[in-house]
Amino acid sequence: MGSSIVADFDGKTETFNYNVVGVKINSTGLYSISLVGYNQKDTGSEHIAIVIGGPNPVAKGSFTFDPPDGQNSAVVVYVLANSTDGYGPADLGGTNPVTVNITSLTGTNIQGTFSGTLALDDGSSPVHKVVTNGKFNVNYK
Repeated sequence: MGSSIVADFDGKTETFNYNVVGVKINSTGLYSISLVGYNQKDTGSEHIAIVIGGPNPVAKGSFTFDPPDGQNSAVVVYVLANSTDGYGPADLGGTNPVTVNITSLTGTNIQGTFSGTLALDDGSSPVHKVVTNGKFNVNYK
């Protein structure tokens, strides 16, 4: 089975199974695994990026955008079609933050779940998008 990322955005299921890429970086003091997937063959289509990383090697566990000092964090960004505008981490005073859970991690594959609230800052007031039932299964290099 190929790599994919799937989630419900405000109740609508989106599947990102085109041009899915995973990249692992291990460097002293900086460790990360980045995942990107598109919902159509066209690279101008909607896409999602999930990045887990920080000062420690990436391992199974639960990660948020604003963890305690010295711990790894996670970022989820949902980018609109043919745009540079995207929904990213939302500062909601601790309510419904995006959480990424790594449930399986090998030397070439990462699997897990994610959920929470993302925000699009359009210059006037943030527009929120609730993410539920997020799942990823991505091979990486």
